[in-house]
Amino acid sequence: MASAVVQNDMTICSICFEKFKVPRILPCSHIFCQICISSYIESSCKSKEAPVGFSCPLCREFVPAPAAFDKPNKWAKCFRVCDIIEKFVKIRELNLCLPCQREEDEEVATDICITCEEPICGNCAKYHRRNLTSRSHHIVPMNSFEPSILIKSFISAETNSSCPEHPGKQIELHCMDHRKPCCSVCAGCIQSRKVKKTICSSDNIKEEIKMLRRKINDRLDRLEDEHLNELSKFAKQSKELLSRNIDSLSDRIYFSRHSIQSLQKIKDLSDACFIKEYYRVREVLKN
Repeated sequence: MASAVVQNDMTICSICFEKFKVPRILPCSHIFCQICISSYIESSCKSKEAPVGFSCPLCREFVPAPAAFDKPNKWAKCFRVCDIIEKFVKIRELNLCLPCQREEDEEVATDICITCEEPICGNCAKYHRRNLTSRSHHIVPMNSFEPSILIKSFISAETNSSCPEHPGKQIELHCMDHRKPCCSVCAGCIQSRKVKKTICSSDNIKEEIKMLRRKINDRLDRLEDEHLNELSKFAKQSKELLSRNIDSLSDRIYFSRHSIQSLQKIKDLSDACFIKEYYRVREVLKN
């Protein structure tokens, strides 16, 4: 019953079954509270010798470590905060047109602009479509709105080539000071910024990726060779140990048989001889 509620309400964490607190989105698009996913990561990595990632609690898709391998307790903070969920909660609770509210007017929201992440009334939706700067925005009616659309919008915004600071501008430059892509407006905001064309930067990054891929492949080859050598050595040692144990066990069986035969041979002799042989055999078996 609880799982069905979680599936129908994208504002609830599927681990703690409560409203999201600092929602973090994984590469597979599933969202969890920061504390919840952090606890899950730590518990799932405890049994691993050298964890390099974890499986999503919902879809079980492998999620590679977003930070240092030896610090799984810090991985959760490296995933993007999905603040769009918090906005969605406010949209549902408010149910009023935000552009009208900014003009100190109250109108019931009939639509949602996915691009602006705002509820809007019928008039604002009409002017939204007429305005050149907003006519390409994704507008859906409030009554047919699905929360999953917001998540898809958030993911597509992360993967497109528009500037995160200025959505209307395309990424054209790479800031050398901050080591991240930016648009021409970003570069103009701070004149002292060292920037270069993304094409040049992209070529450099591609070369770095090629070198990194070669290093990773070489490292994997070395690890594979080391692992196979260790397995071969262990198998050889195990085989030798098993052989020695088999030989030792065989000798013990033969010794036991020989001792029984010795006792049977002397049972008709004097009691002193029988007792002497019995204690000799018992002493040997003790050792």
